[in-house]
Parts: sequence; structure tokens; C-alpha cells
Amino acid sequence: MEKIIGFDELKVGQRVRVKGKLEGDGTFRALEITMQPPEEAATITSVVQNVNYDKPAINLLGREFPVPASIIVKDLDHNQVSLNDLKAQTLVTVKGKYAPERGFMPFQIRMKETLGVNMDKMKGTIEAIDHEKKTLRVLGFTVTASSKTIVEIL
Repeated sequence: MEKIIGFDELKVGQRVRVKGKLEGDGTFRALEITMQPPEEAATITSVVQNVNYDKPAINLLGREFPVPASIIVKDLDHNQVSLNDLKAQTLVTVKGKYAPERGFMPFQIRMKETLGVNMDKMKGTIEAIDHEKKTLRVLGFTVTASSKTIVEIL
């Protein structure tokens, strides 16, 4: 198996930021993994695939996340708006709490400026790691690393 400098330093329970892209098979291909200081909130930055206003729920990275009535939605100017103002194809950072037994529960959605190239990002705690297969589990997603993945250890 290929050697990824820094990957063997990663441990279950560490907080990381992962930048990359979702693959067709549902795995998240990591281009960059960076250790982060501990924090309770988890985040996902991605383009909204769908908004279900009736449920309410949003789809990001191929998964549906329930949206509580207490959700705070902020537009590009940081003004609070309603969920109805959020549309598919909008780049967002979604902040929430994560627990393996109940998944990712958003409490804030912030719209972001769409750039020419947008990379999906997530911040969360490593739930599981397979050093042999070079995979991590973060926010319920299987994250795969390769020789192209940059690992930054703080």
C-alpha cells in the first residue's frame, strides 16, 4: 500500500478538517486532511443538492439532513433569512452537532460566495481509522486518502 506522509499520525478522537470531493460510490476522496483544535460543533461546506421545505431537510454530499425549526439561516451579507430563501446549487457552510447514533443535526446554515472551483469540506472528529486501507470515518462519511492527499499535523 502506498505511503502517505503524516497519515499514520492520525488517531481516533482527533478533530480534522477534510477537503476533497464526494465520489460516485459515496466515499469522500480527501485531497487534504488537517488536524484541528477540539471544538464541539461540526461543519460541512458544500453545494446544496436539494431543499425539502415540507420536511424540512437539505441534501448535501448525497445525504439528507433534517432541519430543525430553530435553524438559523444567514445570507451572503450575514443577515438572518428563512429556510425558504435557501435554494439548490447554493454553496453553504452548515454548522451542527454530530453523534454516530443520530447523525449530523444542523443548527446554522450560512450561504457562501460561489467560486469558480468549490471544494467540499468537513470538520469533525475521527470516529474510526484504518491505517492499512488509508480510510477514516468523519461525520459518518468514509474518507479515503491516497498518495495525492496532503496530511497536515499540528
